[in-house]
Formats: sequence, structure tokens, C-alpha cells
Amino acid sequence: MTVYVCLLYLRCLLSAPPAAPILSVVMTTNSSVQLSWMTGSNGGSRILGFVLHHRRRHSVDWESRLLSAANRSHVVSNLRCGSDYSFYLQAFNRLDKGQSSQVVHAATNGSGRLATLFTFAQHHTIPQHLGLWLGVA
Repeated sequence: MTVYVCLLYLRCLLSAPPAAPILSVVMTTNSSVQLSWMTGSNGGSRILGFVLHHRRRHSVDWESRLLSAANRSHVVSNLRCGSDYSFYLQAFNRLDKGQSSQVVHAATNGSGRLATLFTFAQHHTIPQHLGLWLGVA
């Protein structure tokens, strides 16, 4: 019985949170960013999932979403056209969240100015203000 307790104790000592994943940007559209990643060491305990963090440039708050352990890519959608975003990823196992990946940056396609124009257009008459927005008035 003493040997069993020692082996269990050593197993616990050899477990740790997962190493940082390697995160990269695969593709961008006007409203989404596709990310993929490779995992590092699982810390001696299988990875149970990932937490993806993202925020729009100059935003203070990070949004987080929980992803399945089977995922090695994810599309973050409903983003603003022509905007810059930052992303980082953490794996977690039964012990804790692991180290964060490096922060990666991506910009959605398009012009933020046009996105603002279309938002503005929903509430105003376009012909009246189009010249101002395009800088020709």
C-alpha cells in the first residue's frame, strides 16, 4: 500500500498545466478571422479544451470563448469590417490553464470608413451626406 501511495504522489508531481500553443492567422474576410494552432506539451495530463481570447484594437476588454479539445482551428465571426484585432489562446487540462500563446494580430478586410458610412446610412439620407464621407464635398 505504501508503494501505491508513492506512485500516485509522483504522478501528481509530474503533471503541470499545458505549454503555450502556437497560434497563427489563416485567413481574413470582411467580418471574420480564421485562426489555427498547434499544441505544445500537455503537461502530463490530456488537454481538455482551449480558451480563445480576442479584442478589437484599442479595446481594454478581452472577449473569451471556450473551444473543444478536438479543435485546431476556429473562425471568429461577426467582427467589424476594416478593423484590427488581437488574439491569444490558452490550453487547459485537469490542473489549470496553461501558458498563453503569443498575441497575434489580424485586420478584417475592407475599409473601416466604409463600415462607418453604412452604419451612418442606416440612419441618414445617403445623397445628402455621401460627398462629406467620400471627401469630395
